[in-house]
Amino acid sequence: MVVTGAGAERVGSVVDGLPWARTEQNPRWREGMGTSLRTGLAAIGPGRDVLVTPVDRPGTCAAEVARVLAAHRPGGITAAAHREASGGLRRGHPVPLDAAWTTAAAEAAHADMGARDLLRARRDQVRLVDCTDLDDGADLDLPEDLWRLDLRG
Repeated sequence: MVVTGAGAERVGSVVDGLPWARTEQNPRWREGMGTSLRTGLAAIGPGRDVLVTPVDRPGTCAAEVARVLAAHRPGGITAAAHREASGGLRRGHPVPLDAAWTTAAAEAAHADMGARDLLRARRDQVRLVDCTDLDDGADLDLPEDLWRLDLRG
């Protein structure tokens, strides 16, 4: 499931040609990513495990997804984590959620917050998987971050 907002037609023209993916347009995308998470989870429906990751994370790779999925356990929440300069792990994406958590994740999502409040409140339930060797966890928020898209090196 790819939730679209800005550029929905362009994204849809690419994704809709993939037999294993579909798009759902979020008419409230300007209100923040929380509305996109809600839109996606509603379109998928209850009772399904999901893996959540935002599209502004150019460093996410197949190896990172595989590592996080391998560590995921039924009934749980798992999250990729990346080391900060202080040495501590910072929770990031991707985040597999067991079906038992998707309703709570949708309810927690608001404005520019996905399930962050849920993950903080239930941190004892969240399994962090160190993926620092695969990705730095950074996202693209500003035009000056676009250098991260240069995949030549």
